[in-house]
Amino acid sequence: MDLLEKYKEYRKLQVDLNSNILEKCVDKVKFNKAIEIMGIAKNNEIVIESNYEKEVILDFNI
Repeated sequence: MDLLEKYKEYRKLQVDLNSNILEKCVDKVKFNKAIEIMGIAKNNEIVIESNYEKEVILDFNI
C-alpha cells in the first residue's frame, strides 16, 4: 500500500469517527448554537478556512 492509499484509508476512518461522535454526543440544537457562538455560521452553513477547524468545532461541541 503506498502513502496516498494509506492517507485515504486513515482519512476515511477519521471522518467516520468524527461523524459517529457528533451523532452520539452532540445535540443538533446545541451544535447550531455553538457554531453561532464561534461566529462561523453564515446562512445556515459552517464557514471555515481549514480542515483543522473541523476538529476545533467538534471539541468545542463536546
